[in-house]
Amino acid sequence: ARLRLAELSLTLGEAEQSAAAFREILDLGGPPELLRAAGRRALDLAEASDTTGELFSLAVERTVRRPEADEPRQFLLDALDRIEPAQVERWLRHDRDRGERSAPRVEQLRRPLVVALSRGSIGTRLRAAEHLGQLSLPETALPLAKLGATLRAPRDSTATVRNAFERARMTAIDAAGHLRDPAAIPQFRDVLLDSSQTQGTRHAAAWALASIGGPPAAQVLSRYVETGFDPMLTSLGCLVLSRLPRDQVDDTIAYALGTAARDNGNPTVRHACAFAQAALTPDKRLDRLHATLQATDPMQAAIAAWRLGRAPRPRSTDVQALLGRVLGPAGLARNAAIASLNTLLRDRDEGRAPNTVAALPAPTHDHVWSMAIERWLEAQVAPPTPPLPAQALVPWAADIDAALETARAGTRAERDAATQTRCPSTRGSTSVRQVCLVPLTDGPVALPPRN
Repeated sequence: ARLRLAELSLTLGEAEQSAAAFREILDLGGPPELLRAAGRRALDLAEASDTTGELFSLAVERTVRRPEADEPRQFLLDALDRIEPAQVERWLRHDRDRGERSAPRVEQLRRPLVVALSRGSIGTRLRAAEHLGQLSLPETALPLAKLGATLRAPRDSTATVRNAFERARMTAIDAAGHLRDPAAIPQFRDVLLDSSQTQGTRHAAAWALASIGGPPAAQVLSRYVETGFDPMLTSLGCLVLSRLPRDQVDDTIAYALGTAARDNGNPTVRHACAFAQAALTPDKRLDRLHATLQATDPMQAAIAAWRLGRAPRPRSTDVQALLGRVLGPAGLARNAAIASLNTLLRDRDEGRAPNTVAALPAPTHDHVWSMAIERWLEAQVAPPTPPLPAQALVPWAADIDAALETARAGTRAERDAATQTRCPSTRGSTSVRQVCLVPLTDGPVALPPRN
C-alpha cells in the first residue's frame, strides 16, 4: 500500500512528495521485494532532481544499520552505478572538495563492498569488484585478488554462466592490480602459475603484477622473458624489468632481454624487450646505441634515441648522433630524437624532465594488447615537446656541421633533409651561416663562419 501511494503521488505530478514517500519506505524497512522496488523509484527521482548524493548517503547509512542484510548492499551498488565519481569522492572527504578522506566514511563504504565480493549473485560480485577498483579504497586489493583466484563456476554450468564467472574473476584481478598493493602479489603469482586457470585469468594476473612492478613482480614475470613462449607475458616481463635499477637485474635475465629484443618473432615483444634493454644500459655504455639509431625498425631507433636523451649530461657524440637522426625522414625515430635533444639540451634552470618511466598501460586481454603496449612505448620515447630556444644549439655548432656533412653523404632522404635546413633568408649568402632545425628549435641557429 505504501508503494502504491508513493507511485500515485508520482502519477499526479507530485515528484517531491513521491520521492519523500519512497525514502520513507527505505527508512522504515519491509520485505526485500518492496525495498528493491522503492529503491529503484527513489534513484530514478533522485537522478531527475539531481539529488543522487543524498540518496547515496542514505544507502551507506542503511548498510551500516543492517550489515547482515543483502538488500541494503544491493541498493548501495545501485546508487554507486548512478552517482558521479566526483560526488562519491566529495562524500568521502566529508563533503569537502579538498583534504584527506574521512577514515570512518572510508570504512563505512569499504565494508559492505568487500562483503559483497563473497555474497550474492555473480553479478553482485562483479559490480562490487568494479566499484572497488574505481574507488581505490584501502585494504581491498587482497580481497579482490582472492576473489579472482578462487571464484569458480559450477561444474555443470552453461557456457554463459562460465563466461560470467570468467568476467568476474578478471574484473576482480584488474581492480586489485589497479590498487598496486604489493600484498596481493602472492595471489597473482599463484593464479599465473596455476595451469588450471584460463588464459584470460592468467593474463589478467600478469597485467596486475606489471601494474604493481618492483623486484617481487619482476621475479615472477622474468621467467617468461627467458622462455618467450607467450608474447603477452614476455612483453609484460620486459616492461617490468625496464623499471628496475640495473643492479637488481640478473645477468642471465639481461642476456635473455637482448635475445628477445633481437630474435623474437613477435614485433611487440622485440620492442618491449628492446625498451628494457635500453633502460638498463649503463650511462658509460651509451655509445653502443648510436648504431641502433639507424635501425630500419622505427621503434627500435626511437628507443635508442629515448635512452640517449636520459643521459645525465649531454655529450658531443650523443648530440651528434641524435642530430643525425633529426636530419632524416620524418617519423617516429625522428620525433624521438627531437624529444631526446630537447631533454638533453634544455636549460636545467627551466627544469628537465625526471628520468622516470610512466605507469604501464591499462590492462587489455584480447587481441589489442599489443596495440596498447605499442602506443605506450610510443608515448614514452617520443612525447610532444616544445621547441628549444635556438640559442641552446649554438654551443653544439661543430656537431651540427658534422651531422650535416654526414647527411649530405647519406641516403636521398638524408640529403633532402640536409637541404631543407637552409634558412630561406640566407640561401645564396656566404657571409651568414644559419640552419633551420624546425621543429627542434624555435628559429634559425647561428653558426660560426668557416675558416
